[in-house]
Amino acid sequence: KASPKFEIYFYKKIIEEDMDLLIQSDYNVTIEVFLKFLEDAIIISRSNSQNSKPNDFSYIWRQYISDSQFQSRNLLDILIDKLIYVCIQVLSKKPEEFEAVIEKLIQKEWHVFLRIAFHLAWKFNKVDIIEKILINKNYFEEICVWNDYTILLKNHFESLQLPNQELILKWIEDGPDKVKYEKYQKHNGQEIDEEEFQKYSDNWKHQKIAVFHEKLPDKWKNFYLLLAEKYGIMEHHEFH
Repeated sequence: KASPKFEIYFYKKIIEEDMDLLIQSDYNVTIEVFLKFLEDAIIISRSNSQNSKPNDFSYIWRQYISDSQFQSRNLLDILIDKLIYVCIQVLSKKPEEFEAVIEKLIQKEWHVFLRIAFHLAWKFNKVDIIEKILINKNYFEEICVWNDYTILLKNHFESLQLPNQELILKWIEDGPDKVKYEKYQKHNGQEIDEEEFQKYSDNWKHQKIAVFHEKLPDKWKNFYLLLAEKYGIMEHHEFH
């Protein structure tokens, strides 16, 4: 795992002391530096057996990218916090740079940078960009960015254009990809069972709807209540 050569407390202190000076000197270079620091730390922290881009497993070690309810526990946490700080400071003063900054993050390809882009779109209430994120089916289906996607979904579903609301609900109605499910079962040496797939499908739909059921039309609220009665209330916590 990536770690500094001295105590994490002092590493964090050194970065914080020079952060604002770096931003004032050249904000583009500062963003690039922290993008590189974080990417290098991710690469160093991975074992040779782990998958390549975009899978950094950050959804495991950083449940919510905006989670500020803990002190930075390791080098990865510090670099995420500081990259977010740099981006917010720059974009607060230069909002015209928003799309360029988002593009820099997305080009890194790792999930953690995409999650930071989601957070910035929420933080600065970039409605057009949020709409594009929410109607991207790859993001909707990707478990590795789901927690951060849900913050946007819960807070902005009602403001989506009606056809885009209907698109997301259609994805839920269609259910999970059965081909992927069967492939996963075969890979793990398990038999394909229709009854088990139906349970999996119901739970998948339950998880998706639980995030924003308060925002849904009555038909979908009733469907959620049926699933909740069958499988229990699914708790969903979010951080900003």
